[in-house]
Amino acid sequence: MPTVVVVDDEAPYCRALRKMIEEAGPRFQVLGEAFNGEQALDMLAQLRPDVLFTDIRMPVMDGLQLIAEAKRQQPDIATVIVSSYDDFHYTRKAIQLQAEDYLLKPVTIPDLQELLIRVEAGINEQVRRREKELWAAVVEQGAVDRLPNSMRYAHYVVYMLCAGSMGQAYEDHMHPGKLFWQSDYGEVIIRKMIAESYGCWILDTEKENERFLLVGSKGSVESALQAAQGLIKELLHRADRLAIPLTIVQQPVTELSGLKQVLQTVGKRMRLGLLFGRSSIMDECADRKPAPMHPYYRTLGQAMELRQKQPILDAIFDIVHVWEQQEASQITIENGLKQILFMFPEHFKLISDEQFILAGMELDSLLLHSLTYPELLAGAEYTYNTLMDSAASGTRISDHQEETIVQIEQYLQANYSLPITLQDLSRRFNLVPNYLSAMFKKFRGVTPGEYLTQWRVHQAKKLMSDSSGLLLKDIADRVGYSDPLYFSRVFKKVTGLAPSDYMK
Repeated sequence: MPTVVVVDDEAPYCRALRKMIEEAGPRFQVLGEAFNGEQALDMLAQLRPDVLFTDIRMPVMDGLQLIAEAKRQQPDIATVIVSSYDDFHYTRKAIQLQAEDYLLKPVTIPDLQELLIRVEAGINEQVRRREKELWAAVVEQGAVDRLPNSMRYAHYVVYMLCAGSMGQAYEDHMHPGKLFWQSDYGEVIIRKMIAESYGCWILDTEKENERFLLVGSKGSVESALQAAQGLIKELLHRADRLAIPLTIVQQPVTELSGLKQVLQTVGKRMRLGLLFGRSSIMDECADRKPAPMHPYYRTLGQAMELRQKQPILDAIFDIVHVWEQQEASQITIENGLKQILFMFPEHFKLISDEQFILAGMELDSLLLHSLTYPELLAGAEYTYNTLMDSAASGTRISDHQEETIVQIEQYLQANYSLPITLQDLSRRFNLVPNYLSAMFKKFRGVTPGEYLTQWRVHQAKKLMSDSSGLLLKDIADRVGYSDPLYFSRVFKKVTGLAPSDYMK
């Protein structure tokens, strides 16, 4: 329950405002009232409330001085100014002090209700940020002793959730799986689906399509698993609705000091066992023994010896079809696509090193950005077919490629605030996604996703310089990030500075 202190030198109004707050926000608890700034500071130091409501013009210490001192002592406190004066100087100063709002007397219940909803959301976000920082310390340093009692449970279970294919060790801001975790289905909704008697936290990952979910239970491990069953079921339904496959791996945590090792183990299990193109809850004991693929690769090799394009493509089709029938893992397909690629130079001698490397980049992008087997097959056929054509003609570079790259660049610069995936660019520019990504990187040195990230950070820096009154969450939203915490991590990774440090 968020707590409040109310400050106003007019005692009757101070008490009236207290009653209005309690009526407008039943979840808020008013801890006390003060009638000047100095009295309020003593009360703030003793009570440590979440929110401060204060008038501006008061004896001894005015409201602006009070807010500045309160922020110095308690940086996360939310502050609200309530004043009879509609003065631009006061308003500008309130913005500089990062007050939540500036309310003019007489205050109405609807105004307070709207304000308290925003204030509570901000407080909850601060709590989540602090808890994430504490869990990060547990993961990186084993600092279990820093956890408050509210985060301590008898047993914990880790869930790794991966929407779409599992990426490499870098962030891909165009991964189609990130759409699964859009702002309308973020951490707040997930936590609401776990009973309040259990702990529930989303741990940060480096990739937008992946999440770690940590569930704590005061009872048994089985009760922690049971607590998340409804959520897991709903997540799988959402995956079906969005046609984005979701893979879930779960593992109990025996010792919190070893949480980092558990996360690494779960990540390895995900990497080795994720089934391409379908949702699944991975069974640690599952023993999948796919049928041998040697006959299919032998047929492909025979077609390559004849250097006949259609039999080669037919053999590749058969291989992909077998993968689909066997529900092959991502790593099996990844190795298979590379095995096929390495067969080409033996039979098509005119393939250059550059063409071979570019084809490898296309296949990496293909597997990462495909959600279904038809997408995978279309992209693979395009890459291998283009490779054969380039071997026949001795070139792979078309005259209009540079012009296309410029158009893609301009589109990203104009639409950076929107959610953009590689599939969006593919449809707009009529290019196979994996080829588009590889071609862009060839000319610009970065993938479209990396370029988009750099441009978003560039625009964020401009907003920080030009609009000092904007809050971090507003800047994040304007440059295409619904989660300000994730934006902060991306910003620091690109610039080397946290947004708060950059804005100083």
